[in-house]
Amino acid sequence: MPSHVEQEVEISDIPEEDAIRLAQEGNAAAFEQLYRRYSGHVYSLCLRMVRNDSEAEDLTQEAFLRVFRKIRTFRGEARFSTIARCDARTGRGRLQAPQGIWRT
Repeated sequence: MPSHVEQEVEISDIPEEDAIRLAQEGNAAAFEQLYRRYSGHVYSLCLRMVRNDSEAEDLTQEAFLRVFRKIRTFRGEARFSTIARCDARTGRGRLQAPQGIWRT
């Protein structure tokens, strides 16, 4: 049985689809890998929209928390990188998943 460190190394080398499947099965290391792969992109997008470092960090965390809660319903029809986008229509700005990527 591989150690926790070995498991993380193995997970970092797997394709996105496999990381999603493992995360859907409750593998926290796989979700962490998805977070590491895509949090920078989501943060950059939020920062461009809200123009505030602290708020962009909060929005990024909120997006991934929502995704973590809903990962089991992710249909896989879209790339994981499309999980969130900043919606500047509200005063604070918020992250909103594109329609149709979650199972109902």
